[in-house]
Amino acid sequence: MRSYSHMPKGEKKLVDFLGWYGMIAILVAYALITYGFVTPQSSFWQVLNLSGSIGLAVNSFSRKAMPEVWLNIVFGIVAVSGLYQIFRG
Repeated sequence: MRSYSHMPKGEKKLVDFLGWYGMIAILVAYALITYGFVTPQSSFWQVLNLSGSIGLAVNSFSRKAMPEVWLNIVFGIVAVSGLYQIFRG
């Protein structure tokens, strides 16, 4: 992946969209759990966290912000683990 500054305008828009989506998804997931609308055993909650972390990881990687990339990779692994636990029964 090219660095953000060397991307064509269309790619920048996609990367920006993924970053904004990721931020919104994680904030919505946080609010849902905080206010008791979902539980950690909710697959919807886990998918919001997973998709949000992917969006933020892609956005961070394009900007070479490696600490944020690794934070979101770990966050995504936790979400996948949570989904595994849910579907395993």
